[in-house]
Amino acid sequence: MNLPGKTVLKICGILMIISSSLAIIVSLIGLIPSVAATASGVDGIYVAIAFGIGLVSGIISLIVAIFVVKNANNKSKAMMIIILGAISILITLIGGIVGKTFSWSTICSMVIPALVVLGGVLNKTAKD
Repeated sequence: MNLPGKTVLKICGILMIISSSLAIIVSLIGLIPSVAATASGVDGIYVAIAFGIGLVSGIISLIVAIFVVKNANNKSKAMMIIILGAISILITLIGGIVGKTFSWSTICSMVIPALVVLGGVLNKTAKD
């Protein structure tokens, strides 16, 4: 069965894998010196927390992206894809609000998860 949301989900999933992998790498690169600075007495705890949150967010996004790519043509997993896409949107929204960096980049970062939700809805409503 070739579901209508398959292509959207595959493309968005691959883009999410790339972006979340980069987020993980950048978070690790930033986390190591900030933890070292905190351990040596410099006030870097807030920076370390920010990079830690970025790392967790990147890992969650990577898990979601792999699930989306793997199940892009599986109608029985469409509802789970919709839920995971909504969670990704919420994580991005919360990150923008908590980090006080809610801007156009935050809105643009929600586009791909929104397309994942759309692909999930297309697959869920497809005729058998």
